[in-house]
This record gives sequence, structure tokens and C-alpha cells, in this order.
Amino acid sequence: MKKHVPFFALVLIFALVFAGCDAQPNSPSQAVASVTTPPTLQTWEGYTAELVSAIPESHSVYVTLRITAPEDVDVSQWMSRKSEAELSLRNLKAISTANGEEATTSYFRIAEDPQGRNQVLDVILQVRPVALEGESSPFGPGNSCRITFDAMVLRQGQEETVLASGDWQFSIDLSESDTDTLELLTQPLAARAQVVRQVENDPLLREVSEEITITSIQLRPTSVTAVFEPPELADTFGGLFLDTAPVDQPEDGMYVMMKDGTKISYLQREGAMDTAILQADRPVDFQQADYLHLFSGIEIPICP
Repeated sequence: MKKHVPFFALVLIFALVFAGCDAQPNSPSQAVASVTTPPTLQTWEGYTAELVSAIPESHSVYVTLRITAPEDVDVSQWMSRKSEAELSLRNLKAISTANGEEATTSYFRIAEDPQGRNQVLDVILQVRPVALEGESSPFGPGNSCRITFDAMVLRQGQEETVLASGDWQFSIDLSESDTDTLELLTQPLAARAQVVRQVENDPLLREVSEEITITSIQLRPTSVTAVFEPPELADTFGGLFLDTAPVDQPEDGMYVMMKDGTKISYLQREGAMDTAILQADRPVDFQQADYLHLFSGIEIPICP
């Protein structure tokens, strides 16, 4: 079924897309932590870990380690949503190189390879460094953190199977403490979304595609916050989803298209009444992002 966008919305879309970065407000550049020695790619017993990115947000650093197994190994079975066995990094630590304090480290997500390779997956960590003695923050010029682990293992319940042992070590720069929020709109935007409504004489809630007005889209490395004007007929309005699309167009949700052609998708966990918060499936490096895609085919340039 074809979707129609009003003429004034088309004019705005044209201005956003063809004006490119000049159509966006001046925003601070994203501060992506740089990588220093030791090497960013290390191999032990046929298994490679590569430090792909370290992106600061809200006093944390989101670290992506790309794990490559031997070519004949299919790693898709190692993600918890697909099986009970999950890849884990044994004795994982993140330690300040200035004072030896250990940071709080957790798994943000284990994700499929953006290029679809069967022997590759990404382990995304959230690292919260500890402030240096006498300082209010662990971040600042010259500060860094070393990430180490001694094995890649498969864990299933209490059982552990070692895939490869080694001395993996990576260093991340803590010079920058945060990435500033990037506002993508300079004026309200007409778009479409999936609206949940209570239909008369029907006990079930129904999803229908409706036009809405979005007044703000704020992009952070791990999330998007969109503010919109609630649709009319408030007595039947039960919420709104920006990440879903009609059944016959499942690919037409919300995502960031990166310059290398990969997509970073968003999940909205609950219906929104006037503000939708969507979680990215991996951290977004603003410098490498091309545009944000909205349901109804609207593309908004990302210009840090």
C-alpha cells in the first residue's frame, strides 16, 4: 500500500536532504575516545579481538570489541537470544592506568557482525571508570583505561567451555567524558507513526498508521529521544511507536544509516504519549553516521 506525505512535508524533507549538513544547527562534535598502545587487534589460538570503537556517554565509555573466530566456526549460536550458550570474556577487567583502580564493566550487548559474516560478532561493553584520587571525575586529558581478559569462553548456566586462552589487552583514552546530544531538527517535521487506539465496540487495541508532528529529535550514541504533538481524538489514543512499520513493510522502521552502508536499528519498549525514547542496538559514532531514517521514508542528515 502506498504512503502519501503532504506537500509541505515534502518541501521540508527536500530542504533537509538536499541542504545536507547546512540545514542542521551547529552542534559540538562527538568526542570519540582514541586508542593508544597496546595494539588494537590481537590474536590468540586462532581467535581475534579488535578494538573497533570507544564512545563516551553519561560518564561511561561504550567499547566495541569485534571477535573473529576461525572461518569454519559459526558464532551466531553464541548470542543468548538464539541459544542458551553465550560468548563471554573471562576475567574481564577495565583498570585505570593512572592509579590501578578497577572500573565497573558490564555487557551492553552482543551483536551480529554489521557485514553479516558468520564467524564474526561484536561484544559491546559499558565501562564506568573510577575517579582518580583527589579528582571529581575519571575523565580528563591524559587519563586512560586498560581493558584485559584472559580467555574467550562459552557459558551455559554454570558450565564453561574455553574457546581460546590468551593475554588480550586494549587501551582506551579517557580524555573526553561525554558526547553532547545532537538535535536533528530546526523546525517541526510532519511524519507518520504507528498509533495505538481503542476502536469503538472493539475490546482490543489497534495499531494504525497516522500522520504526526515531531518537534524535536535528540540523538545520543545509545538512544534517540523524539518529542511529538499527540494525535487528535485523545479519548481513543493509547500510545505511539516510532520504531514499528506496517506488516508489509517491516524494514521501514527507525534506524541510522552509517557511511559504510550498515544500519543501526532502534527499539522502543513502550508506547509514548508525547515523548518516545528509543534504544540503539549498538553505539552510534556521529562522525561515521550518514542519516536517521524515519518510518514513511524520511531521511534526516546527521551532521555533528
